[in-house]
Amino acid sequence: MTHTDYTKDILNIKDDNIYFYENCLKNIKINNITTKVFHGYLTYIPKSCPKCGSINEGFDDIIKWNWKKGCKIKLPKVSNFNTLLILDKQRFYCKHCHSTFTASTNIVDFHKQVSNHSKTSIILELMGKSSELDISKRNNVSTNTVNRILHEISKDKEVKNNGHLPTSFGIDEFSATNDTISKMAFIIVSHLSKNIFDINNSRKSLDIEKYFRKYPRYERDKVEFITMDLYKPYYKFSLKRLF
Repeated sequence: MTHTDYTKDILNIKDDNIYFYENCLKNIKINNITTKVFHGYLTYIPKSCPKCGSINEGFDDIIKWNWKKGCKIKLPKVSNFNTLLILDKQRFYCKHCHSTFTASTNIVDFHKQVSNHSKTSIILELMGKSSELDISKRNNVSTNTVNRILHEISKDKEVKNNGHLPTSFGIDEFSATNDTISKMAFIIVSHLSKNIFDINNSRKSLDIEKYFRKYPRYERDKVEFITMDLYKPYYKFSLKRLF
């Protein structure tokens, strides 16, 4: 294994297009806190131009065009140290539309600095009873970032997945922010995908009933399994009146 393979294994990075420089790790004081800073680069041969859609078949289509250096990405802690990835991203030039674009990676969303692994960690912690301040400290992000992620996953929408409910899911609650309907939010997790299906900003009886009644009767009839605790509104509305 190369030093890149070892480093990616430590950081749980799965993107094959990320590589690490020799001596890529430095311990640096950031806001008087020791932070492990890894330095890598992202490059690949693009299949097409994201601007005009031209297929890349060789030098006459898309070429490498310098770098976008020093992109900062916050990663989950390593050995309880704050961890930062400095990523140099390859730039490309399309000879068809004369535009440039930057290499992208699945470890972080476009124009974001918090990695998707860190975001997942924050979402899992939001299901518990920790405060936003404690979660932000453990994940080396601001409380505003934690609050923004909470709002992203709890946005009210008419229905999810084109109106289709999971046939098997679990329901529970977690501490919500002060601007929601109640102190506890209501979360639905699909057993099949192991992912969050939806979050409603209240676990109150009427709000739970209102949420599920957004789905047609035939969709509710397809539900086969529900796991839950003995909180009375779950039993009363989710089983007796809604399903």
